[in-house]
Amino acid sequence: MCPSGSLVEPLTSAISTPPASQRGPCVLVAVGCYTYTETRYNEHLCPSSSSRMDLLISLLLLGSLGLTQAQTLGCSPHSGVNNLALKGVATQISDLQLPTMGYAQYAIDGVKDTTYKDGSCTHTTQTSNPWWQVDLKKYHSVSKVILTNRLDCCSTRLLGAQVRIGNSPDNNNPVCGTVTSLASAILPFCCNGMVGQYISVVIPGRSEYLTLCEVEVYGDPVKGCY
Repeated sequence: MCPSGSLVEPLTSAISTPPASQRGPCVLVAVGCYTYTETRYNEHLCPSSSSRMDLLISLLLLGSLGLTQAQTLGCSPHSGVNNLALKGVATQISDLQLPTMGYAQYAIDGVKDTTYKDGSCTHTTQTSNPWWQVDLKKYHSVSKVILTNRLDCCSTRLLGAQVRIGNSPDNNNPVCGTVTSLASAILPFCCNGMVGQYISVVIPGRSEYLTLCEVEVYGDPVKGCY
């Protein structure tokens, strides 16, 4: 769906067909949610091939930017919506025994401190398929999950971690998203109304430590039976 205010609905590239007497190399191009129309069909009035290509590239970039902005805005929590995780119950596969313990509930304490020794991040032992989970106690339609990664050390450990949402307490639930980039400590995931009671972060397929400095969950309770 095109973002609000875009010029046209999503279209693939198309070429207009003017009358034969006016036909020349000019084209009507629609890219993504934006359109460029060239109505001057006489050959000497048409832009050069390089000009048309430059314009096409610009339109592609605009379309990509517009869709990205629309997806981000559509994923944002409604005004006044609270972080559901704060009232949940957190568990994890294990607790690493260190002077500063990394208990599961530290990921839902409302503190986004990214330094582990400050005492507000979780930490498991190194184990196969490590997981962390918050039980929301009832079904919710989840719009967004935000992870805060550790930055003082070892941030790459979170690569490949999956955010899962569903009703199975064993974490065998559908995947909302996967950590593929660590450009920021804040890692947001749009979950588009996925329904579940359990929100978990799992690193599948390898032996690893799992550390989370905060997990936020936004959405709405599911009314009635589900």
